[in-house]
Amino acid sequence: MRVLLVTNDFPPTIGGIQSYLRDFISTLPPQDVVVFASTQDTAAAANWDGQAAYRVYRWPRRIMLPTPATVRRMRQIIRAENIDVVWFGAAAPLALMARAARAAGATHGGLIFEQASPRAITPTTARTIIAAEPGLKFVAVSRSINPEEWAELAAIPGITALQIHSPYQGSNDAEHALIDAIRQATDNRAEIWRAVSMTGPTGTTGTANQPGESDQAGPASQAEAGQEWARAVADRVDKLVLDAGDGGSGTSFNWETIPAELAGKTLLAGGIHPQNLVEALAAGTAGLDLNSGFEYAPGKKDTGALNSAFDIIRAYYPHDPRA
Repeated sequence: MRVLLVTNDFPPTIGGIQSYLRDFISTLPPQDVVVFASTQDTAAAANWDGQAAYRVYRWPRRIMLPTPATVRRMRQIIRAENIDVVWFGAAAPLALMARAARAAGATHGGLIFEQASPRAITPTTARTIIAAEPGLKFVAVSRSINPEEWAELAAIPGITALQIHSPYQGSNDAEHALIDAIRQATDNRAEIWRAVSMTGPTGTTGTANQPGESDQAGPASQAEAGQEWARAVADRVDKLVLDAGDGGSGTSFNWETIPAELAGKTLLAGGIHPQNLVEALAAGTAGLDLNSGFEYAPGKKDTGALNSAFDIIRAYYPHDPRA
């Protein structure tokens, strides 16, 4: 896979973003990496590029803007270098990735407001992404249990759903109270989605046991606890997101444990990738959450993998206009 990095932030200029991009592409085979960067200092750039293990193309100005000339030059490089994936190095690329996902067939885009996640963004970046793709519905994802924080996210134009990814709150009553408080604080401006762990994580700092679960719970009782949790909140939310562990782990659970009566309002998440996509579709849920299994690096969606995934989904549901 040949990767083109397009960026205004690249060595020899010194800075945090420059260092991150330099270190990131150093993890890839140099023969598969091409860089298209602006030029801050012509002599210094020529010296850096001459020593780099990969090919570097320079735009002869200090800043590259998305002008027809810049786009034309980028396309020339893509064709000349047989590029498979284009990665943009700052906030605007995220908007382009959202557009690519929409073009492939996605209905919702997840915006993660959780600092510990490599996919975390700020409200400012969220507005940039949403503005670039108004045809896509966006879901705000957070572990927060503060209703006021959810109200702030719901106030972002274009957010149509709020996905609560916090741990189980210790009791069904506490779960209901959290969901009701968030719904009230947001004035029903967005749907409420609740992420539910179907693997019953225990012994995790800050994570409460699930209903009916002890610290010695085995796989069967953990699955039963997840089912009980899902059933307990199903009537309080617009959608359930069934995941493994605390979410974001890239691992899956036993999809046969999904309660049949809840499948119609359930999204399947966790550990879905191109190799098990058909199996995930066979689980019969209302939708799939495609995330880390369709990335070429943490937080960087693989447009080719997404396009292939939606081809498979359309073939699986040939008469469904949503596919």
